Formats: sequence, C-alpha cells, structure tokens
Amino acid sequence: MAAWGIGGWGWAAPLRVVAFNVLDGLEAANTPSFEDVARNLERIGADVVGLEEIRTFDAANFTALRQRLGYSYSINFISSGFYHSQVLLSRYPIAFKQWVWGDGMVRPIFLVQIDVPNLINDPFVAVVHLKATSNTSSQFNRAVELARLKKALLDQGVGANSNVILMGDFNHVSSADVVFNSDPDGTSGYGLVSDLPYPINAYVSTDGYFPELDIFKIDLRHADGSSSYTWIGNSNYPSSTLDHIMASGPIRNRSPQSEIYDLAKDMAGFAGRPKFGDLPATGSVYSSDHLPVFADLVLRDTGDGFPNDTIAPSLGWNISSQTLIFLNQTASSATSDVRAVDSLDFAPVVTCYPLSPTYTSAGIKKITYMARDRHGNMSTTDRTVTVADWGQGGLTHNLQWPLTMQIPVNGQGTVYAQIYIPGWTETVAKVAPNVRCWIGVNGLNTDPSTWPASAWKEAALNGSQGVVTSADEYVVSLLASDTGVGTFYYASRWQINGGAYGYGGIAATGVGGSWDGATYAAGVLTVGSTFDGWSGGATLNSENLSNYAIGGGTSLTFTDGQASVVGADSETLTLTVIVRTDDNSLTIVGEASTNLTTGWGSEVVSVANTANQSGVPTGCTRRVFSVSRGADKSKFLRLKVTKGGL
Repeated sequence: MAAWGIGGWGWAAPLRVVAFNVLDGLEAANTPSFEDVARNLERIGADVVGLEEIRTFDAANFTALRQRLGYSYSINFISSGFYHSQVLLSRYPIAFKQWVWGDGMVRPIFLVQIDVPNLINDPFVAVVHLKATSNTSSQFNRAVELARLKKALLDQGVGANSNVILMGDFNHVSSADVVFNSDPDGTSGYGLVSDLPYPINAYVSTDGYFPELDIFKIDLRHADGSSSYTWIGNSNYPSSTLDHIMASGPIRNRSPQSEIYDLAKDMAGFAGRPKFGDLPATGSVYSSDHLPVFADLVLRDTGDGFPNDTIAPSLGWNISSQTLIFLNQTASSATSDVRAVDSLDFAPVVTCYPLSPTYTSAGIKKITYMARDRHGNMSTTDRTVTVADWGQGGLTHNLQWPLTMQIPVNGQGTVYAQIYIPGWTETVAKVAPNVRCWIGVNGLNTDPSTWPASAWKEAALNGSQGVVTSADEYVVSLLASDTGVGTFYYASRWQINGGAYGYGGIAATGVGGSWDGATYAAGVLTVGSTFDGWSGGATLNSENLSNYAIGGGTSLTFTDGQASVVGADSETLTLTVIVRTDDNSLTIVGEASTNLTTGWGSEVVSVANTANQSGVPTGCTRRVFSVSRGADKSKFLRLKVTKGGL
C-alpha cells in the first residue's frame, strides 16, 4: 500500500448507489409509509442514497430515517421556499456540496463529491428531480435544469476521465426533441435565462445532455431481466421509465450492475443483485408510485494496477456467529465480526447492514455482511444475533451490598454492585468491555429511572470476581458531605455500549437483583446518628431519649458526656448544653414557664450556638438556650426532646 502511494498509484473502490422518489414526502417514524421506505432501503443497503420528493417540513422524519439506517453523513433542503426537495445519505464523508439553482429552473439540484476511502478520483454525485409534464414550458425547464447541472460540473473541473454519477427522477415524458432559441412563453415567472448560451436543446432521452463529458445512462431492469419501468403508472397513464442512473465513461467501462428494485418480484423469488437481510415480513408491496433504482459501481483511479478479477471474496467469522446484544445498544463489533479473503485483492470492502445495528425490540435479528472486491465481485453472509433486554438472555445485574448503611456527618461509606454477562464475566480477569456503572442517591424511595442526573455517581471497576461469582464488581464511596444529614435511598444503574439503562436493587435478605421496587428495592442510607445504632437496640423511652439527644454521649452506657450548665443573672436565665444535631428525627427546643406545672412555651426562649465548641463530639453542637426573667418573681427553663411523638 505504501509503495503504491509513493509511486502515485491510485485505488479502486466498489460503491452501491440508490435513487428513490418516495411520493410526496416522508411520513413520521413508525407509520406504514415510513416503514415501507425504510425496509426498501434496508434491503438494498446502498452506500449513497438519493431521495426525491422529500418535503421541506420533513426534517425530523428524515433525521429519524438517517438514524434508523445508520448513515453518518447527509445533506438536505435548499430552503423552505420549495415544497419538495432532494436529500442524500452517505456512508462516507461529503467533501463538497452545491445546490444548483438559477433562472429557468423550477426544481433545484444538488451536487456533491463523496470522499470514498482509498480513492483519489472521488466521485461527483448529483440527485435530480426534474420538472414534470410534457408541455413546452416543462420541457424547457428540464433542459435548463440539466444545462445548469452540466455547467456546475464543468465549473468543478469535471472531464471525461472523472467519476460522475447522476441519479433520480428525470421525468422525460416528452414525445420529441425541441430546440429553444429563446425563452418560451410561460417561463417568465422564473426569469429570463440570460446567462446560458442559446440554443438550449431539450431531448426526450437523458443521453443527449452530457455527451462531451461521456455521461450516459446505465441500463436498468427489474430482477426478472425484462421489465424496465420505474414509475408504476395509474388509471390514466401506463407505467414508464422516469428514473435513471447515469455514469461517466470510467464507471460504465467497468461493467456496472444494476436493478430496478421491485419488492413484489423480490418476494416472488427473483434473485437479482445481492441484497441485505430478509424480505420484509409485513407492509405494502409499494411504498411509492416509483420504484427504487440502484447500481453496483466500481470506481477506479487511472492506472491503478488492479488486475481483472471474477472471483468474489470469501467470508469467515472472527467471532461466534451468535452473540448476545442488549436492547437499544449499537452492535459494537459491526464489520469486525467477519473477515474477507480475496486472492487478488488484499483489502476487500466489507459492509454490514444495518450500517450501525441498533435494536429497539428484543428477539432474533439478522445482520447481513457483504464483501466486495475492487472489481465489483460480491459475496454475502448472515449473522444471527439474539437481542435481549435487561433481565433477559442470562444477563444479571444488582445492587450487591450493603442493604443498609449509616455514616457519620463527616464520613463516607462504600457501596458495591455486580453484573454478569454470559460469555464475558465467567473467568478471572475477563472483564466485560464498554460497561458503565453508577450508584445513585435520592431523598425519596422512588423508581431510580426517575431520579435526576445529579443523583448518580459513577462507580469504578473493583475487579472481575471470576469463578467466585462469575461477575464484574463495581464500587463507589458515598460522602456525607454530598447529601447532608438524613435518610436517603441508593440503587445501581448500568449501561452497556451506550445503550438503555438497567437498574439494580437489593432484597431484604441481602441478595441483589434487578430493581423492581418490591422484592429488589433501594438500599437505605442514614447520614448521622440513629437511636438504634447509638443505643445498641435499647428500648426507646424518655430517659434513654434524653441521654441520646442531650449531653453528647457516645453510647447508652456513656461516661464521656457533658452535663448541662445552668446560668442566671438579674436579667436572664440560661441552659448551656450539648445537643445532637445529626439526627433529623429529633426536635430539641427550650421551654419557659413561671411555675413548674403549667404555662410552658417555647416562644420566648432564644437559642444560639456558643462560640466555644471545643470538646464537642461529631454530630453534636453546644448551644445556649436563654429566656429573659423580666418582672416575673419566678422563672423556669427546661429542654424538651421529641422523636416520633415521644
């Protein structure tokens, strides 16, 4: 390869192109019309797709089609001023694009140059939808449209040795050639054509427009080898040939193969050109009044040195022919699943269709692979894959441990989650690729799929557990500083290859599984203290509650707590006390009264943190509760602790 590049040698490349007039717009995804268009294009599996009669308000539908088919590059819509327009989809980058438009034209044409890998003489591709009807004005408009296309090609330096492909609906329905020496009547709405030289010739056949560029039609026929109509016809007009693929000499001289794709003939068993996947199981036979036309072309640079070849590449598997793919994820292996071997071409082109397989429904699916050598020989093979959703196909995922967790206000705790993927995680150090795990924390015990994005913290791989659990384990530390004091709920979230999320929970028995909100629910996180944890499970009574909430003792049998300090002067009565502040279930207030039996109230009691917090244990605060003595002959101040109404 390097030697050929240095010596100036070029390459050759196979290219499949298709043009399809979809009939007055592309409907929304999942509608019957959209599905019919998509299935036709999936069956053909072209590298470059040109569509006509796309409405300028179909942008969202076109995007859905591009994503459905897996094309990386596209171009669409000259402006909103046209009801119909053309669009283009491409596997390969678009190196140049131009909308061809000017006086005398009714419908714009777009011209692109496709950056085909390993090719110097990249092809120019134009998608056309010429003015319809057979009247004189329409024939003139068609002629001007093609004359402006020829001028655009010449402006780009196109010559007889260039690779050029023109395709689409040419609408050549006139009965005789016409020579226009001036603008005919009825065209003034499109302006006088002063920038093109007269005469302007209108031909019945497309072959009359580009002879100096050696661009002529490719013979198109149905798979039965005899039929050649591309427009189906109706009760007023018989079927006819309106759609064409034209190619320059360097392409036509390489024996291009082509087909007018008729689903009815495909279903009847006419093989035609190699195609991708199975026949559509449902849907109407015709999604449009036009049939798609496609061609297998061989693009070669001058003097590329490739020998003639009539033997198609052989295809072999790099991996198992049946692989588990999870719902809504891209098949990561794509064309790397197969290898192509060719005795005369060391680098055949392998195409997989769908181009980037992503499945939105579970079941048995098929991916078709086509290998093409640079002489255009083709071979295909199919890979059957089982597509499974979370919880299907042997996949398991969970919240592994712990069931509950308590951490202090300045502490942290560790949470673990595990995933098992058949064929990936069964042996030591065999870690499943492209797996991501998060642990989410939320204040409400709700469905984790509804938790906000800020709830999730990505976990790190903790190693393959191998033959012990046949799972990969992920771990994350939850910080009290991220949540604050209180009770929270945590669950795991999983993703494979950027696909749909799966959520993990844990059962009351401590066994993890797929979150369902019942058997497998979220774990419970307590940030701060709990009475049960502090007391060792003692009875919750007034005395124990008082010891828990007041004094800062570390346990029910504490000896490290601090007694309350009473203060009084001529104006104020105070209690300075350490109170527990890391348990949101506690309410601690100061109450005052003028006697010891009645009239207790907290409204007149002030509370503030003291400046001196030395010696105060974690989770507690030293506070001073104060009340003014005023003119009362007696004043009493007490603390009241409430937890759960006690």
